[in-house]
Amino acid sequence: MADTGKTGRRRRRTSHGSSSYSSYSDSSSSSDDEGGSGAEAGPQPLSAFPQKMRLKPNSQKDRRRTSISAEAIDPEAAKQQIPVGTPKTADEIVRISCACRSNFLFRHLKPEQLEIAYGAMVRLDIPEGHDIIVQGDQGEYFYVVDSGEFAVFVDGVQVVVVEAGGSFGELALMYNAPRAATVTAKVDSVVYALDRVTFNITMMNAIVSKRDKQPPANIFSELDFLSSNGVNLTQLRDVASHESFDAASVIVRSGDINADKFYILMSGSVSILNSDGAPVVQLSAPDYFGELELIEFTSRKFSVIAETDVNVEVIDRINFIRLLMKCCADEFAAHRAVYQQ
Repeated sequence: MADTGKTGRRRRRTSHGSSSYSSYSDSSSSSDDEGGSGAEAGPQPLSAFPQKMRLKPNSQKDRRRTSISAEAIDPEAAKQQIPVGTPKTADEIVRISCACRSNFLFRHLKPEQLEIAYGAMVRLDIPEGHDIIVQGDQGEYFYVVDSGEFAVFVDGVQVVVVEAGGSFGELALMYNAPRAATVTAKVDSVVYALDRVTFNITMMNAIVSKRDKQPPANIFSELDFLSSNGVNLTQLRDVASHESFDAASVIVRSGDINADKFYILMSGSVSILNSDGAPVVQLSAPDYFGELELIEFTSRKFSVIAETDVNVEVIDRINFIRLLMKCCADEFAAHRAVYQQ
């Protein structure tokens, strides 16, 4: 049955019948035994995989874990359990590769790890209106969008749309935690799904490698607005990406509709300009900018120009909402005054 969330959005957890995509939704039951025709291009049902591949947290303590946590897997034994994914053409591999490059997890993988991940991915056709992920469910898959688009809802409020070339679902697997959002197909779409075991085998070393190359999480503790508001600094570091800008570079342009990044200024200084190009305020590290448009879901109201060489840590929209928007609400409300000088 369809149900209506508190915002009135009609949510459909489809009664699947013979639809093969149901086996790869987090909410599906392992008793669903469908799609066993053996057609070369069709996805395998989840029930065809060994039960021990569908790993669950070992204890209630594991469910509460907030730092990155690889599940107890013997890597060599697990490699024998990696499922054979949907056969893919060279063009499909190129599209998957391009999509994965935008996700920080894949940037640190070796070619042989990428080959394992791509080979294990299963092609799924997702009908319009289907909730492929439901907030609060246990995560079992990471998804790469090949075509179509998906709306992401947190507590019933749409926060972002993921289009072809995007990906989602890694956070619940990284932290062994319930899904932080509901993801619904806006149109008939195609995704490639990567199972939890393969994700752990191929991705966890990449995550650790990324951490080794990053500054420690306590670098964020120097920012009072983070440390004083109970922000999980380790998770923030895991999802942050580092960017550098030369002096006089345009970091943010007024009117840009792709307002999907929040910037933490780690070194250097920037000038905030209004839509007419008039200076509003100058910010110097440690400080931040870019939050207004993420909170209000608007295009960029200001331009931001690097006054000096600048280093920033960048948080995307979904992680800004998940990690910062609620706990830092009072801080962000007070920060509005900076832009009104």
